[in-house]
Amino acid sequence: MFLYILLLLFAGTWFIRYPAIIETHGTLTANDASKEMIALQSGRLIKLFVKNGDEVKKGNMIAWIESTANTAKAIL
Repeated sequence: MFLYILLLLFAGTWFIRYPAIIETHGTLTANDASKEMIALQSGRLIKLFVKNGDEVKKGNMIAWIESTANTAKAIL
């Protein structure tokens, strides 16, 4: 009986086919999508280089913070 049910299941999978890929369009949203950025020093924000919704990758300059350091030396 068990073998008969197993063969019936395998025969059913031969006739019932499911697509391997389903194409669709969508938008991913989250309740807490924004991330907090913490500066390594205190100071005023001088210039912001990105806008809301811009894609930011590792190594991109995001903003300038007021500092007594030489900007050219700090970037290196």
